[in-house]
Amino acid sequence: MDISDFQKVNAKRAVRWHNSGETKWNLLEWAGAMCGEAGEAANYAKKIKRIDTNLPNREAGLLISDLEALKHKLAREVADSIIYGLIILSELELDASDIIADTFDNKSEEYGFPEFAPREVRQFGIDWGRHEESKG
Repeated sequence: MDISDFQKVNAKRAVRWHNSGETKWNLLEWAGAMCGEAGEAANYAKKIKRIDTNLPNREAGLLISDLEALKHKLAREVADSIIYGLIILSELELDASDIIADTFDNKSEEYGFPEFAPREVRQFGIDWGRHEESKG
């Protein structure tokens, strides 16, 4: 799946979901929704950590056999967070592929890491950065 293509479909669905744009959310509302999903992800990660380290759980019946189900729930909440993040990028009129790659590359440069986002030459011959493949 191409993240930029998904971003476009996601933005269209967000408009449909909000009464064809009649109840348009602002950036703060989208960010709040994203943080809500991230909070739910953190809660599942906490439960996984408790199982992994044999810590007591106040949640009755949380067993090691629940580990795979909790990991799946964590993954879904992370995906929900990303989906909301992509809506925010759409509202900012930014292409997810570009901003994610730029942010990743800036952090690699800052810390001297050799891994950089894979890039392809974009339309109109615009070179958005390195063409190195990530190593590792």
